Amino acid sequence: MDELQRLADRGNTTAAEQLAELTAE
Repeated sequence: MDELQRLADRGNTTAAEQLAELTAE
């Protein structure tokens, strides 16, 4: 789980932007 969290932390900004776009649309 730590590795997944680290990866999520790295791509947190990108993921947040993608989620924001998906949610917006």
